[in-house]
Amino acid sequence: MFYTRIILSPRHQALRNDQQNAYLQHRRIESLFPDHKRSDASVLFRWEQQTIFIQSAVEPRFDLLPKNYTNDVQTKLLNLDQLLKPNQWLEFRLLADTSGIEAETRRRKPRNAEQLPDWLASRLDSAAKLDKFVAIQHGPQIAVHRLEQRWKLKPTSFTGYLTVIDPKQLGDVITAGFGRSRAYGCGLMQVAPAKESV
Repeated sequence: MFYTRIILSPRHQALRNDQQNAYLQHRRIESLFPDHKRSDASVLFRWEQQTIFIQSAVEPRFDLLPKNYTNDVQTKLLNLDQLLKPNQWLEFRLLADTSGIEAETRRRKPRNAEQLPDWLASRLDSAAKLDKFVAIQHGPQIAVHRLEQRWKLKPTSFTGYLTVIDPKQLGDVITAGFGRSRAYGCGLMQVAPAKESV
């Protein structure tokens, strides 16, 4: 798996447009994988102001970005099977669209705050166990403008700690992503060895 961090150039006009519309962000990320569908390349991303984090099975083509669009690009190849260990304690953060779909109207329905810990735990299944210290808050709204359609996503931001149970399964879950709206910057879980005890 390739993990990439892109530091953006704040003065670039194209960047200003991209920052205001998650559909343009989706198109920008998609353009880095011209020979692959986003799903085939297992692409997830998180766009934070002047920084983009990308996780992918295929190395991105940074030469396809507009000139002077970035200030710095760093990519490394990670093997989750080797990095994740049983009983390992990890810090994590995740921005996820946790909405469900109403059966009758087929419209998106936000989950109650009380449901969110169970929602995340169920996605981890038996791959990892959430520790008690998990912070949950509403993330920034994500505006999507596509053709004549306009809507806003209301993702949830999770930060906290987990204990690895099944490294292979956790690697598969992280690779697949969490929740809906993965094409628009949701679903990427970032993990790192925990630095201190809670």
